[in-house]
Amino acid sequence: MRAVALCVVAVMGAGQALRAEAAWWDGAAGARGLGPPAARGAGEDALADEPPVARTRPVAPTPAVESTPAVAHTQPDSEAAGSLEVSAQLWGVIARYRFGATADRVRVTLAQASGRSDMLSLVVRCVPGAAGLARLELGGVVLAAARGAITAVHENDPTTYALLAASNPDANPAEILRELLPPLPIPQLSLAFDPGDVDWCPLVHGVRWESAARIEHGGERGVRLTGRSEAGPAALELVAGRVRRFEAVIDGDSGTSLIVESEPVAPGDPALWAIDTSGRRRVERLGDLRALGSQLGPGAAWPGLRITSSARGETSDWPARAAPSDAAASLELRAAWLVRAGGGPESVRPLAEKAIGAVIDLRREIVRGRLAGRFDKRLAVREFVGIALIEQEGRTFELLGAQRASWEAALDAVWPEGQARPEMVWSPAEARPLDRVSPGAASALVLIDGRGVVLAAIPVTASTAPAELSAALTGQLPELP
Repeated sequence: MRAVALCVVAVMGAGQALRAEAAWWDGAAGARGLGPPAARGAGEDALADEPPVARTRPVAPTPAVESTPAVAHTQPDSEAAGSLEVSAQLWGVIARYRFGATADRVRVTLAQASGRSDMLSLVVRCVPGAAGLARLELGGVVLAAARGAITAVHENDPTTYALLAASNPDANPAEILRELLPPLPIPQLSLAFDPGDVDWCPLVHGVRWESAARIEHGGERGVRLTGRSEAGPAALELVAGRVRRFEAVIDGDSGTSLIVESEPVAPGDPALWAIDTSGRRRVERLGDLRALGSQLGPGAAWPGLRITSSARGETSDWPARAAPSDAAASLELRAAWLVRAGGGPESVRPLAEKAIGAVIDLRREIVRGRLAGRFDKRLAVREFVGIALIEQEGRTFELLGAQRASWEAALDAVWPEGQARPEMVWSPAEARPLDRVSPGAASALVLIDGRGVVLAAIPVTASTAPAELSAALTGQLPELP
């Protein structure tokens, strides 16, 4: 059962692994028996005339072939297929993947004897050859393996990308993915990039084909190979130059099986498969790639941040607590300058001065408006803080120290003497508030009310004019009817 559990992690966890540290798997796959093909023994083929490439090791995983019904498109009275027919199908598949761009939608199902099943779907696109490219589209994450590295983005986040380098800069796409990701139970990578034997599935070892039958799928003829692996029955279906289905038992004691089904999709233009990282910020791990979330503009609900005081070391929520949705709460304003930690003092201080100056102008405008009867007399900015967003683990205090120095220098330049100085705090950047205000912005000034509703969210950049920033902020104040 432990072997089954490991296969569950490797197969159904493959999608999650695209958002987890690849390092977790480094060296662990071999210890679990899930290592690369070179580390495993090859099974001998029972079909004497089968081409050398088809003398595979693993085949794809599948439910117990002996105890499950035939695939829907397999004829019950199928005739046996001869070795030449099998060879023609195998060579057709190999030629299809190794000499042209391909794209397949793949569904991987892990089926247990209890009837429970888990499914993973992905799109696999391959441009064959050592200098080619493999692109995986899985659960919102898109990866491209080429030139010794994986580049990855999330399709719902235009601001970040991850870059993972293989140990061998000349590694082909399949080798890159095997080194940096958990085992992917799909044959397309081996078909497109391996110069030798086809590794039908890295989770199934020692496959021997014992028989072959003719099948039809969508009006096309094909063959179904059946045999056994070290764990139990196995089957492979090839139709019209495509791998259509794998089945193999991966744990004979529990009857757990793996099914891999593939359907071709229109490949599109392979020139567009590479990932453009222009304007994106690099993150350290695949796990940092996630959907950005809705934009934080006027009227949006503020997500709340967990902040830590750099002076007192105390941790709290910002804002402290959303008040009930009443008129009084809407008049209790809070302002924060969000800044991405890591910028140098020469770039951060001018931005801080603009943000601080705008809040000073805001408070003055509120006083004038209350005297003129435009604003409710209870309207006030109750809190103002600078929040450094820490995006790089292990450098919190180093990055925070640089931001605090810039913040204090800006306060010295523009903050009124005798007034309590606002503090610089820090927060992890998981909620991505800055990118949700303005993707890729270095800093932003936000104003929210006591209900947690955003009144203003304005990027603060080197080109932002102080007068325009102040006008944009004060223009969102709630006036009396």
